[in-house]
Amino acid sequence: MFGMKIWLITFSLFLMHSLSTPLHADSLFESVVSGDVDGEVRSVLYMRSAGGRSDDGISYLAKASGLAVGGHIGYTTKPFHHITARLAGYTTQALSGDGNTLAKSNLVNGEEDYTILGEAYFQYDDSINKLKIGRQGMQTPLVYSDDARVIKDLFSGVTLSSKLLDNHTFHLFYLDRMSGMDNGHEKKQWVSMSEVLGASYERGMTAVGVQNSSFENLNTQLWYYDVPDTIKMIFTDVKYKNKVSENLSLTYEAHYWKSRSKSAYENDTSSIIDYYFAGARISAEIDKFTLQLAYDHMGKEAGTKTIHEYYGNFAEYTYGFLLGSGAYGAELAPINPNNMTSMDALKATVQYHYNKDTHLYSGYMMATSDDKNYQSDVNILDIALFMSNVGHKDVSLALIYENWDSDGNNFFIDNNLLRTTVKFKF
Repeated sequence: MFGMKIWLITFSLFLMHSLSTPLHADSLFESVVSGDVDGEVRSVLYMRSAGGRSDDGISYLAKASGLAVGGHIGYTTKPFHHITARLAGYTTQALSGDGNTLAKSNLVNGEEDYTILGEAYFQYDDSINKLKIGRQGMQTPLVYSDDARVIKDLFSGVTLSSKLLDNHTFHLFYLDRMSGMDNGHEKKQWVSMSEVLGASYERGMTAVGVQNSSFENLNTQLWYYDVPDTIKMIFTDVKYKNKVSENLSLTYEAHYWKSRSKSAYENDTSSIIDYYFAGARISAEIDKFTLQLAYDHMGKEAGTKTIHEYYGNFAEYTYGFLLGSGAYGAELAPINPNNMTSMDALKATVQYHYNKDTHLYSGYMMATSDDKNYQSDVNILDIALFMSNVGHKDVSLALIYENWDSDGNNFFIDNNLLRTTVKFKF
């Protein structure tokens, strides 16, 4: 009910602004017929070697492989009194792979290709205030359009941001549904924000956030997310950049967030969410190199689970490009849910910026937990190459390799992963 009120109030304000602005049929017609067509064709290859089993025969991970092609095509009208409209369709089609190995690749919907109307929104943007109503992408710390496969996570709702105050950006949004790899259900479905976490009822998510840059070289942000009867989440971080010399800059970062389920959700699902993250990172930019050292700690109550793979929720400093947040036990129940209550990860990375179009990344993470049966020591190597203008100004390539070196036959056995993405934008 609260979410519906927000929808109605926001739409009414949007409609009042449209009606109060002088309309000229020729200008409105021109804004529609002279809009811009854009799109992207991408092909993604994903491969993961076979997973392992515990001593009692529980299979943790399965082999995954597949090759798919897809992308999107969209149409955006020209601005008319700061108002634009957009429609975009998305599709993913498997080229190779079948059965469970294809399903585990997350390239398609299980084993099936699918097509959706991914974006459909009105937007008002006067450079100070931006209001968007409909299906859209999201970029916030704990709700994000994760774009690791062919079709990214997309959300349906109302988002508002404002820069009314200097050096401040305020955010307010309400989301009722989402689709994609991180919706907890079939990727092609638009699932309510409570059902994403397995609830039997439908609730939307409301969030507020503020970003601040009042002090030179210092940026902070604070976010609060709430799904009625389901979960509340808080996130904060701080970032300070110090230019030491012409060729050396140091950046210091720290973040913290906590997620806690509500009693109605716990009664409905017979599970509890109760965990927090705290981390720090220092980066040194030296000519074409960026060197980073990062630390993350995850702590949770015994018998509870974490949910930071849902909603595109990947904010750790130490996660891998392919592993995502899995190193921190994204789904502990029903496997040993009472054992692991903490995990620590330390990651060192080197980025080499060959030129503005070519970037090479290498990172090595060492993680340990207090559960030697489920997740003991695991070391993760990431190597990634990102290239744009590959033979054509609109063609880009991402090549990512990841290796797991685990101590023992637990969830994270020795494993190899590969993801290759080729994109053509038009």
